[in-house]
Amino acid sequence: MKTFVAATCAVALAVLVMPAAAWAQRVTENVDRTLPFPSGGTLKLNNFSGEVRITGGSGRNFVMKAVRRGYPDRLKEIQLTVESSGSTITVEANKRDRENVVETTFEIQVPSGAHLDINAFSSDIVIRDVEGRQQLKTFSGRGRDVQWRHARQAGRQRQGRGDVQQLQRIVRRCLPGDASLLVGSSKHPR
Repeated sequence: MKTFVAATCAVALAVLVMPAAAWAQRVTENVDRTLPFPSGGTLKLNNFSGEVRITGGSGRNFVMKAVRRGYPDRLKEIQLTVESSGSTITVEANKRDRENVVETTFEIQVPSGAHLDINAFSSDIVIRDVEGRQQLKTFSGRGRDVQWRHARQAGRQRQGRGDVQQLQRIVRRCLPGDASLLVGSSKHPR
């Protein structure tokens, strides 16, 4: 009986001193931004967790729909920032002072001639119909890692330090995900 009472008291004490964040449920926050995209400009994006999908089109704007997932205190503390300076739009998914991160999934539209500088970790990157110069870096994606569809210029990748075919071979051998590289004219059907 003493053991039962002692165990019950220990559990009750643990519940009382447990931080409120431990009881909080993960929530979702939607962030939408639209900015004029500079002619010949660059989208620079840093993400630490969550898929990144970028589609080129005939419009002249940067249109972002982001979904952030995390505990309420982390969503408040860890900021998603979007800044425009000169010919570059910079998106920082985990602007913070501490080590924690928030999972962020991006759906972004840019003009088809946009240049991309994407740096991601634990994120897949899917690029469609973007013809500008592309520097894409990712590691530990959840399946596809990097996928291009209908991109005329896939560019050179720092991940594999070579062309698209070299990157595909390296990713298949070394990384936990795979690369599906579909390169061609945007006139081809999807």
